[in-house]
Amino acid sequence: MRRVGVSPVRSAAKHRSVSVARSTPTLWAYAQRNAHKDTPKVSSKELYLSYKIIHMRFLHTSDWHLGIRLYGMDRKEEHAHFLKWLLEQIKTLQVDVLLITGDVFDTSNPPQDALQMYYEFLANVAKIQNCKSVIIIGGNHDSASLLNAPRDILKTLNIHVIGCTTGKIEDEIILLGNSENDFTAAICAVPFLRDKDLRYFVAGESYEEKSERLKQAIAAHYQKINEYIQNLPSRPPIVIATGHLFAVGSQTSESEKMIHVGNLGQVETYHFPDTFKYIALGHIHKPQKVGNTEHIRYAGSPIPLSFTELDIEKHIVVVDIEPHSDAILNFIPIPPYRQLMRIRGSLAEIKQVLSTLHQSSEKPTLWIEITVILDKKELQVTQQVKEMVKNENIIILAVKVEKQYVEQGIEDTMDFHVDLATITPHQVFMKRCENIDPKEQESLRITFDEVLSLLRE
Repeated sequence: MRRVGVSPVRSAAKHRSVSVARSTPTLWAYAQRNAHKDTPKVSSKELYLSYKIIHMRFLHTSDWHLGIRLYGMDRKEEHAHFLKWLLEQIKTLQVDVLLITGDVFDTSNPPQDALQMYYEFLANVAKIQNCKSVIIIGGNHDSASLLNAPRDILKTLNIHVIGCTTGKIEDEIILLGNSENDFTAAICAVPFLRDKDLRYFVAGESYEEKSERLKQAIAAHYQKINEYIQNLPSRPPIVIATGHLFAVGSQTSESEKMIHVGNLGQVETYHFPDTFKYIALGHIHKPQKVGNTEHIRYAGSPIPLSFTELDIEKHIVVVDIEPHSDAILNFIPIPPYRQLMRIRGSLAEIKQVLSTLHQSSEKPTLWIEITVILDKKELQVTQQVKEMVKNENIIILAVKVEKQYVEQGIEDTMDFHVDLATITPHQVFMKRCENIDPKEQESLRITFDEVLSLLRE
């Protein structure tokens, strides 16, 4: 099926599209040319009317992680900047449906200011006339009960929240349209699928068996969703799906501290039915397509959640869909609020770089992560580095040490330079496992990650 050109995204921000620019034929010519297609079998006039009337624009965003901290520093200013910008995009781009695909919050018990920011955003987006619906699914970091608590009230504002699966497929189907029997779109709002929602553990099963069992359970869940859609008395012409999961081939960063219990249940692209014109995913913080498919995508996080994400351009995905044609995607870069920087080198090299930095008090504070390479033993490295900064608008968030000299005594084997704020529970556990048989390490890592996952719930 040939794509039909649509009006370009109307935004002052630069954007890029996966569609190829071409002249747009007249609507009637398009209808006549495509009326003979096998699926669906409709008259030229019907196809013309459906093309003329039904055009939906979705905006896909994900992994906000409201309430997150970076080395103890609050990120609420960055999130507030993003959410204000996002509201402007929804208005300017005339977005019909906003999709938020999980990890709205960073923890299951977010701070009060994060909750306030979330509800204020929803109140503001509900006032935008062109935005007909908001779809929010729960992620692995979210508390399903917290997200679901106000959903009946939010539903009156056309804000639909699916914090977790209930076991009833129909609870994950959101039908959009003009009346009870006239639906233009179906949103298959699949949230993060926890192990307990999908399968039972089998005593003595191996890691491979667990992974395969979970993978098949996730695939079966999407197939049930598809069957439900196919059996609707009047199937909507536009069907899309969501998910919060790890897909095979996805590129991760250090900020994904734990990817679904040791990457259990990695989903393949063929596990998603062809019914879905677009599949909006969350969980991975780097925006990307999955495999060679353009229509299965991670929107990524709106701000860099760790220093490893500095080279990743953050964007939102604008999805234009019409019946009988492929989705057309446009990517709009998210303007950064704060500058982050990483510096790596010897003490002398770091001092030289820091001496050249200038940050105006009118700009947000510059945050820096530093890795010091030592070729000999040094004392009070962190203090030495922090004393190199004279500008109050520049903050050294973390100082890491990389030793390149041979350790001599027991005092050298103790890493006195490690700042507890720079390491995660997972890294501490793996450090403890260094002297354990590598074959046992993997099993222990999976078990530890599973415990962390349960604690977050």
